[in-house]
Amino acid sequence: GAERPLAAAPSRDEQWPMWSPDGRSVVFAFIGQDPASGIAVVDVATGAERLAGTSGPSNWFFRPHFAPDGRRIVAQRRRGSSPGSGLWLLEAGTTPRLLLDDLTVFYQKPWFTRDGTGILYSARPVSGGLRDVYLVAADGSGAPRLVAGSPDADDHSGIPSPTRDEIAFVSSRDGSMDIFLAPLSGGPARNLTRTPDRDEYAPQFSPDGERLVFSAEPARPRPTGAGDDLVLEASRLVVVDREGRPLFETPGLM
Repeated sequence: GAERPLAAAPSRDEQWPMWSPDGRSVVFAFIGQDPASGIAVVDVATGAERLAGTSGPSNWFFRPHFAPDGRRIVAQRRRGSSPGSGLWLLEAGTTPRLLLDDLTVFYQKPWFTRDGTGILYSARPVSGGLRDVYLVAADGSGAPRLVAGSPDADDHSGIPSPTRDEIAFVSSRDGSMDIFLAPLSGGPARNLTRTPDRDEYAPQFSPDGERLVFSAEPARPRPTGAGDDLVLEASRLVVVDREGRPLFETPGLM
């Protein structure tokens, strides 16, 4: 159908759009214009826009996601001159509130659980190294709990199911980057892909929780001469069911 801009502004960049739970609005991060950066929510029908939180030119917000009730937003926020990012909560009528910000940890990719009581996220040391997937109470109480991690593997990009107490995440524990399914409470994880010739990233659940879509690209290390253009040409979007059975595949990324 016809295309139309949702939140066009010539002097700013808009990134990381995500639907609200009721499908009536979209939250996104922006950089540029006045204020220098922030999180905004745009009404799809009218184009009316409201600011959920503002930030500066070097400590901008990114990767916003709505809570299931649509009243709160969780987002990463850069630390300005310090490396990494912390996790923040934003709610209409209140000042953005810091959720997690240990300066030795790089927090990323936060998602509310389906009941809104927890936030799933990935973390690694600021100095570098492997990532793990954690769960923390959405009100900031209690210590974060490890949900998916293994000593010699990179585990990241965890996302909660919208219908079950389980998560999908990316892990290198079987050699290449594969998509795994695991209980939200922790426990054994199932490899849904097992593709040594390609790496999978960025899993997303279907609304009913029965399918997963993710990006796939040639596994590392790549053949000599396999530059960005060749990798992009070989990249795919793949849909599987909860048992890992392939349902659909098409060229694409993210």
